[in-house]
Amino acid sequence: MFVSSIVNKLIYSFWADCIGLYENGTGTFEDIDKLCRFGFGHKKGPFEIMDETGLDRVADDLKILFERTGDERFRAPELLNKMRKEGKLGRNSGEGFYNCIKKKSQSSEDDSSKPKKSFAGVKRVGVVGFGSMGRGIVQVVAESGFEVVVREVSPDLLDKGIGFIEKILTAKLDKGKISESGKKEIMERIKGTIDLSVLRESDIVIEAVFEKMDLKKEIFSWIDNIVKPEAILTTNTSCLSVTEISSATKRPDRVCGLHFFNPVPLMKLVEVIKTERTSEETYRKTVDFGIALGKETVKSKDSPGFIANRILCPYLYLAVQEYADGLFTKEEIDGSIKLEAGFPMGPFELIDLIGIDVCLDIGEAMYKETGIQELNPPALLKEMVKKGCFGRKSGRGFYDYG
Repeated sequence: MFVSSIVNKLIYSFWADCIGLYENGTGTFEDIDKLCRFGFGHKKGPFEIMDETGLDRVADDLKILFERTGDERFRAPELLNKMRKEGKLGRNSGEGFYNCIKKKSQSSEDDSSKPKKSFAGVKRVGVVGFGSMGRGIVQVVAESGFEVVVREVSPDLLDKGIGFIEKILTAKLDKGKISESGKKEIMERIKGTIDLSVLRESDIVIEAVFEKMDLKKEIFSWIDNIVKPEAILTTNTSCLSVTEISSATKRPDRVCGLHFFNPVPLMKLVEVIKTERTSEETYRKTVDFGIALGKETVKSKDSPGFIANRILCPYLYLAVQEYADGLFTKEEIDGSIKLEAGFPMGPFELIDLIGIDVCLDIGEAMYKETGIQELNPPALLKEMVKKGCFGRKSGRGFYDYG
């Protein structure tokens, strides 16, 4: 029996968004499920759960929510209605998003026969940017056996990044996860530079600077004129257009998005974004590189927010708006989502972890690009950022971390 609650509102709108992304070709339903499991820590993906719940029930519950609220985010997607008419109701009917009789299908990108640690396509990696994301990327690349050259704008920032990685590896050494010689070998693979020209022999370059389009395009233009013609250029952007970034180069066919999740060493997932101009060879090599780093990969079309942020942000924003409207407390929302939906974190805990400023910036970029109201960040986020409440990193967000 359907019970109207904050959990229903958050989960059903989340499911509808996932169906919409599959419907418009942003990602396969297998990859969306995979992203939710490895990227968000969900026990099962949304399409798996909808098949188990029954697509007829999902459609009915969305209809009830839409009739009660008039909110477009609860309107049942056309694909869901179409599948219902065709009798594809999920596990009970034997077919839904998955063929529930035969073994569950797998994404074409989920090939366990691919090499997990190394392959011939890449030997030397260049990284531009040594902030929190760059440090994690450099660490993972070096730990995976690749030589990596990282570029920053000053020796101080390089030293800070190198020191951070060394501290992490020392902690691993103390816990017996690596040997002294292993730590030394990893550190010896990392070279720092303030000179972009040192990246010239890189087989793949990963840009990991601030989410500013002009800055990224400037860097890609520089790199394009420095590295060898066959090198692949990738951006770690979480929401900006990879197509526009690639337009700053003379090799858009050799440009991909490579969106790592934070913290990079701990998160198993990476989104590989293929533009309309990315060659199949470039895409395949980038996927293989991600696998060689020990990551699970999912393919996304180059669209605002890709898969991860396009489905995550509306879910987070709805939770914030329900709280701002005084309908639920943040503790009620976080507790209910963890207890009833089995999510590892509640939306407010997650926003604080990601960074309230980051959640705001990503949403504003997506809303500017699409005009979709659900992607417009709630006013409360803007107010909190103005007050310097950024979440865990500032010591205060929706919760206090003093």
